[in-house]
Amino acid sequence: MYVIYENIITHPIFWVFILMTLAVLAIQNTVAMKVAAPKVDKRWLRQNYVMLILLVATTLAVSATVFYLFEIGISVAGLVNILRDSVNDPTTKPEDFRNLGTAVALLMGVLAASATIFFSIIRVWMNERTASAAEEALFNDKINAAVSDLHAQRQITKWDTDD
Repeated sequence: MYVIYENIITHPIFWVFILMTLAVLAIQNTVAMKVAAPKVDKRWLRQNYVMLILLVATTLAVSATVFYLFEIGISVAGLVNILRDSVNDPTTKPEDFRNLGTAVALLMGVLAASATIFFSIIRVWMNERTASAAEEALFNDKINAAVSDLHAQRQITKWDTDD
């Protein structure tokens, strides 16, 4: 009996069978595992999205101020100087005047558009404040209506028991 047991245990097919069985079980467990989605606290984003937007907008506004307002102002001044110098130069073509004028006009338009970033930030903040106030007012109205209903039901029940 011991010889048969020893022959089974030492036979390579037995170990191949064991390894294949373990591999099949591992594959089944891997396929059957449910991956838990990472919990994301959406309340934090919902409560702080305005501050996040204001932070990003402020960063963009500061970047726009540095890169657009100052750099465009310097560029416009340089283009106006070039335009002024080319007026006195008889070799300047009319299309060069037009191109310089178009560049100055476009840069001034970008300058004006970048100045509206600050007003857009203020508008987002005011809209959030208005929405919060409206939400709070609605909540308070619902509570007051519920309290009024409870008070009215209590009055009716009180009058019914007096009779």
